[in-house]
Amino acid sequence: MKNWSIANWVFLILVLGGLTFFSFNPINQQDPGYLLKTGEYILQHRVIPHTDVFSLTAYGAPWVVHYWLAAVVFQLLYSWGGAAFTITFVSLVALITFILIFATARQRTKNLVLSLVLMSVSFLLLYRFWVVRDQIFSYLFTAILLYILERAWSGGRYRPLYILPILFVLWANFHAGVVLGVAILWLFAITFILRRHGLSRPDKLSMKIILITLVSSVAVLINPNGYIIYIYSFMIAPVAAALRNSEWISLLSYAYWNFKIFLAGMVVVALFILYRAAVKYRRNREVDLFHLGLLVGAFLMPIISVRQMIFFAIIVLPILSAELEEFANERGVDLNKYLQPNLIWLVLAAATFIWGLRMVVLTFKGGLVDASALPVKAVDFIQKEGIRGPYFNIEYGGYLIWRLYPKERVFRDGRDEVYRGKPLEEFLTVTAGKPGWKELVDDKYKINYFILWYPPPLFGPSGGIAERITKELGFKLVYWDNNTVIFVRDTPQNKKVINEFAYKYVSPFINPAGIPITDLKKAEDEIYRAISGDPDSPELQGYFFDVEKRLNPDLAPSG
Repeated sequence: MKNWSIANWVFLILVLGGLTFFSFNPINQQDPGYLLKTGEYILQHRVIPHTDVFSLTAYGAPWVVHYWLAAVVFQLLYSWGGAAFTITFVSLVALITFILIFATARQRTKNLVLSLVLMSVSFLLLYRFWVVRDQIFSYLFTAILLYILERAWSGGRYRPLYILPILFVLWANFHAGVVLGVAILWLFAITFILRRHGLSRPDKLSMKIILITLVSSVAVLINPNGYIIYIYSFMIAPVAAALRNSEWISLLSYAYWNFKIFLAGMVVVALFILYRAAVKYRRNREVDLFHLGLLVGAFLMPIISVRQMIFFAIIVLPILSAELEEFANERGVDLNKYLQPNLIWLVLAAATFIWGLRMVVLTFKGGLVDASALPVKAVDFIQKEGIRGPYFNIEYGGYLIWRLYPKERVFRDGRDEVYRGKPLEEFLTVTAGKPGWKELVDDKYKINYFILWYPPPLFGPSGGIAERITKELGFKLVYWDNNTVIFVRDTPQNKKVINEFAYKYVSPFINPAGIPITDLKKAEDEIYRAISGDPDSPELQGYFFDVEKRLNPDLAPSG
């Protein structure tokens, strides 16, 4: 790098800068809410909780706060500089991770453009993974670990291995993904010994590596939850499966175009690296078990759970860069001759940089907390109108904790291990309308309002709940925006909000075609009221047009 040209440095800065800008994502998921609230709770009470404090249904249930340090860091950042400061920090973590991946690749490959292009293609498909969530620290720590291990494997530099126990202590307190790090470290230790000695007795260096691996594995236990960190995934898997948690579904089950492209890329990359391994084995009867093991593990992770996609890129990109360069060299192709940061590559890198910067600007303009994905306006309405709980929710749990706790406790949120057993059964009973659902709503939990997500894929469950609570329990729809509806119980304490805001003729669960002709004008007034509260809503605009179309059959679609 000392002899790099200015073009090399400009290309590197543009690519890394562009990827970092793409990693600047708004808060648009529910989990950052309970993460921030957990950090706030720890800082206020000076204690790491081991039982639930946020939930209505599972209060006091075992709660594994494996991300306690991440929660504290995020809450401190948020208290210092709000969402902008917190999201910027996530982008900086992404930048450091990208630099480490690039540095790991550079230990085996020298072509600048090759490594950065592969990185750009991968992470432009995965940029939405960089959000205010604890797993970003596992992305970072995985990149650090692989950089250290690659220095030892390819460069013979073993001293950095001594800091691994410290790395694993930190990792175990930031995120349960430390188990992946332990697996990678053991893979390295075993394959290192096999490569160095085969089945013969290990030498002093190999024994030191085994000792470091053992100490690092034990160091993981230095966390508030002890050994549970090792079995946490098994604890939450049954609940995630019962709830069909989208993050725990296989990549094979998704139809998104970018996921399909990534899956196809995974298959091609895996086949190419396996082909290269076969060629090398035929040539000299040697197999690089460490990198092959990394490939197999990284390939299986997203097949098991889509949330692991990004680890494939972090782990495999350095391996792929090296194999492609070696493959080209064997065929007499000098990549340094054909892949240089010339004008074309610099223009493409500049375009990525500018487009990423544009996305940052749009994120600031659109709101750092995304009201199109979270019930921001709905909770504002709840607080403004003084609607009190208890409440029932299907989605949004983490965000509702963030906004409504400690005044109200959530019915369910994304902390799957908390809701094992009876709380999960009760949630599914109410959601599916199973026998006993009314007793849970009326008697046990005395639910005063329902806050429901209604666009697909949750339209079905929300629609069923809406029909049951309005017809059988007399709940009234009082709020409707682009993604959220609120139903309140018809009681004296809710009379004011019902008289002022209740919808009688329209709702997302009433087909406009089924509204009686005599009620269309009143329906028009109600849906217009909903639009005035959320004028940019495509859901409400579409419903309004359908009502208008029935009033005026000759009406042409707008826009």
